[in-house]
Amino acid sequence: MDRRSFLKTTALGGTAAAASTLAAPAYATGKRTLTMVTSWPRGFAVLDDAASYLEKMVGEMSGGSLTIEKKAPGELVGALEVFDAVSSGQADMYHSADYYFIGQHPGYAYFTAVPFGGTAQELTNWYYHGGGQDLHDELGQIFNLKGFLAGNSGSQSGGWFRKEIQSADDFNGLKFRMPGLGGKVLGKLGASVQNIPGGELYQALSSGALDGLEWVGPMADERAGFQEVAKVYYAAGFHEPGSGLAANMNLDVWNELSDQHKAIVQYAAMATTHYQLAETLANNGAALARLQAQGVKVPSSGNIPCKGDINSYPVIEDGGFIWASDTKDTLPTRYCDELFDPSWVKVYGSRELQGNIYDWILNATDISHINFVHDFADEDNARVKNTKVEMKDDYVDCFANVRSKASSKLTEHMQPQDGSDVHSRFVAPCTSIIRIKLRRPYEFITFSTLLPMDDDTTKMSWCMMYPKKPLLDNPLVYSRFYQRMFDTVAQDEAIIKDVAWVPLALNAQCDLFQLKALELLKK
Repeated sequence: MDRRSFLKTTALGGTAAAASTLAAPAYATGKRTLTMVTSWPRGFAVLDDAASYLEKMVGEMSGGSLTIEKKAPGELVGALEVFDAVSSGQADMYHSADYYFIGQHPGYAYFTAVPFGGTAQELTNWYYHGGGQDLHDELGQIFNLKGFLAGNSGSQSGGWFRKEIQSADDFNGLKFRMPGLGGKVLGKLGASVQNIPGGELYQALSSGALDGLEWVGPMADERAGFQEVAKVYYAAGFHEPGSGLAANMNLDVWNELSDQHKAIVQYAAMATTHYQLAETLANNGAALARLQAQGVKVPSSGNIPCKGDINSYPVIEDGGFIWASDTKDTLPTRYCDELFDPSWVKVYGSRELQGNIYDWILNATDISHINFVHDFADEDNARVKNTKVEMKDDYVDCFANVRSKASSKLTEHMQPQDGSDVHSRFVAPCTSIIRIKLRRPYEFITFSTLLPMDDDTTKMSWCMMYPKKPLLDNPLVYSRFYQRMFDTVAQDEAIIKDVAWVPLALNAQCDLFQLKALELLKK
């Protein structure tokens, strides 16, 4: 992206220059309190959660020498007036979504989300390691602001409707709330797009002032109560693949802070981003299940992948996963109760993979591959024994004991001491659940579904779960696991591309599991 084209503006720049000449409030020496106006009503899930966490972290990290006084909409300024209030010096800082302010400058969209743009991880990568923070600073200087990422709601849902959307024509004349560039897209389809603050959405939807709206995702939407006034909910959305939240401070106030207080604000904002994304992802799945239990319909997007060469099975969408199954009575989620258990931390991911569905099924059911390739051990020093394969009516169970050697001193405490129990369950035709018990109290479960997009492409969705423990229930650890999932799947994909699979060329006793899985698949 060209910095000049990104920031170039004429009238807006002139307006901002005038605003920047207003005097920032003076502070006495010693303890300091910053007034933070927000766009979120108090108690709003995800969004006010992030603002409250930032407020808490700054106070605790500074030992009380720097505190934040959070103001909800209407307590000082309106929800969408926070930008101008902080730019002019009426307030010290704001917490909001920067794409609300594309009227001040369209570049602000990039610090929340753009249609079909970066995921939460990609946004964070760009912001901290790809020049995003520098662009935020340059843009902020126009408006006398210093900005930070301070939260992320992950991929946002398509929204709430009174009836299903059958085609693009259904948006014509629809009164719909969607801010940012996504709203401009719907406007091109004829929708009457409105940017209404979150605290006013429930009333607008229930009164008919809106025909539909998008908010955040299952966790936040459930707490907002939209399921009480609309019963059609699209869980997938094009408009915000990973929505960043922002804390922007008046630049004069920022320049007055000590270096220590600047560092505290910076690192508190970073912690907020990781913590709040983890909170959202850990709770969205269970919230979606509760919404469905209340009668909310979650339609498919209308472009579910074709079923490739296992088209004898219908495609079913449920619980955030898409899979092929011969009956709803045996949906794969019922084989993994932990998906709905709040005592487990859940890390979700998905990816389109190059390779035939059968190659991926073989790969997923290979216990020795799980052990050797994914850093649980090195192949020369590990043993798989005590393998037991059991055929059930609609799934195959494989139990094995793995004796492995830690891949490094750093990960040694996460390795089995006297052998790791591995329980792998394969549910026809495309779901695998693997439970690995490491040195106590550590345990991991991976739940994955595979679906053919065509003869050469497979869609994988997965969830990795680990029990809530002091170490593991940490945003930095969470983000590491999130990235690690993609790393291990990349390893799998390399193997699929480079190795010609021959099912009968077994490399361990436990690979008998593959043969049983294939038998079940062909029934």
